[in-house]
Amino acid sequence: MNAAVRNTLAFLGGFVVLGVAKYAATALGNAVIPPPPGVDLSTIEGFTAAVPLYEAKQWIPAFLEHAVGSMAAAAAFLAVSHRMKLALGIGALHMVGGIAAALMVPFLAWVVALDLVAMYLPMAWVGGRLGAGPRVS
Repeated sequence: MNAAVRNTLAFLGGFVVLGVAKYAATALGNAVIPPPPGVDLSTIEGFTAAVPLYEAKQWIPAFLEHAVGSMAAAAAFLAVSHRMKLALGIGALHMVGGIAAALMVPFLAWVVALDLVAMYLPMAWVGGRLGAGPRVS
């Protein structure tokens, strides 16, 4: 298979893995540390109304979701070359989504700062390092 095609498929596969990992991390995180009682997280309006009710510990599932999602960029191990670039590219696009969410919902400043600084690109780098093992032929 052509290297460019394989790298493209690895990049797209990274997004599929990212989505599955985010869903699993959210479900697990919210099961362990549930959101405040009575909040509706099924709509953006419900989530926006719930933000002031969150305690610091209740942000852990969101941080976990973003960190695990970016680390899932390790799916770039399927790439023929440029694995770290692919992992960081997936993390960067994931971060763009995080920035968009931060602009739409009035999050607390410390939550946005910690999330943007520590959960996207650094975790994509970790995922890239984890996925930088021997090449798959």
